[in-house]
Amino acid sequence: MAANKLTDTARLDGRQQFLTFCLGKEEYGIEILDVQEIKGYSPVTPIPNAPSHVKGLMNLRGAVVPVVDLRARFGMPAQDYTPFTVIIVVKVGNKVVGLIVDAVSDVLDVNADQLEATPDCGATVDTSFLTGLAHAGERLIGLLEVERVARHARAQVAPLLAHIAQLERVEAARSHAGEHRVHRPGLTQTRLRRLREAHCTSPAAFC
Repeated sequence: MAANKLTDTARLDGRQQFLTFCLGKEEYGIEILDVQEIKGYSPVTPIPNAPSHVKGLMNLRGAVVPVVDLRARFGMPAQDYTPFTVIIVVKVGNKVVGLIVDAVSDVLDVNADQLEATPDCGATVDTSFLTGLAHAGERLIGLLEVERVARHARAQVAPLLAHIAQLERVEAARSHAGEHRVHRPGLTQTRLRRLREAHCTSPAAFC
């Protein structure tokens, strides 16, 4: 309810807030209401046969979240991660995804008259991941289409996420039925560790 009220307010007064971040010399923004949290970068569990921009999975307080490197997603040259590298965790509907960026900048208040549509750059330039542009003084900020990025990333790992969810349900049912089991680490942590160690190539090998 609170999130909806904030969204309505942002629309009514003609202002929106964006969290801005850097990829090289380029600056992008994500609507602040889509941002769940910002985490310092730490290694994630790689996924075999995933696209190069889907770096893997991370355990976010028991939830398995796919992580996308936005540099790779946008076709930019790779670079080593630094102490400024962060993972922006975004949530759109029930989709949660981590986005690796070079650094976060600030929170930007944008009036309606500072926004403009994404220009048509021709068929050779993919601007489908942008909803528009924002002017902030001399800065021109690309506004990220978070839902598109999140939907694509989760589609890449959907079978694996479904398999993990099924294992969690089975474990919960056994626990509820009162089966006595030896204590072990949480399923999410255990499955991700096994995936990292075995580098398995199918959900069936993830048991």
